[in-house]
Amino acid sequence: MPPPMPPPPARDGPRFRGGVSFSGGGAFVAGWGLGFAGVDGRLGVQLNNLIGIYAQPYFMLGYGERGDL
Repeated sequence: MPPPMPPPPARDGPRFRGGVSFSGGGAFVAGWGLGFAGVDGRLGVQLNNLIGIYAQPYFMLGYGERGDL
């Protein structure tokens, strides 16, 4: 019986890459209240298994208030 065939080599060429992330958080220290929420996206081209080129736009909203003055 012949040995099994080896798997084909991994693809190493240009391909599209992308993703989306959401973020948020807050800090409440000594009468200060701070919060934020944001979203960012990544669009790019992976040239080979070693090199990729990306653009990453980011949009964020923030809010802050101070308690007693």
